[in-house]
Amino acid sequence: MEEILVSFRVVNGQLAPVFKNVIPTAEQCDALIAALGRRRARIEPQVPDDLPPGLALEIPIEHDPKAEIAGQLDGSSVLMLRHSSFGWLGFRFPDSSRTWLIDGLIADEQTAQQKPTAQ
Repeated sequence: MEEILVSFRVVNGQLAPVFKNVIPTAEQCDALIAALGRRRARIEPQVPDDLPPGLALEIPIEHDPKAEIAGQLDGSSVLMLRHSSFGWLGFRFPDSSRTWLIDGLIADEQTAQQKPTAQ
């Protein structure tokens, strides 16, 4: 297991690292992840719109994540997914994207059902 030997502060949404021989708490890690996420959203190059080749094999994949769905007043849906490293992540889907997601999940399920099972 990798240990992090640095502490940090988040002040007004900005990272303020404090290098000491301490291990950050869960709350400090959450604050750092949130601050880094806000910063990453504002810098170039932006995260690509399309999944880079091979990335799905390199990033940690959550198995059977917890999820919540919340409708919004504007008619969109918010899908909240729990990631063990990054916490709860929210994704807002307007009608067209929601239909695309549902269709993709149904097609994936149909493909999985057609595969022969190992005996």
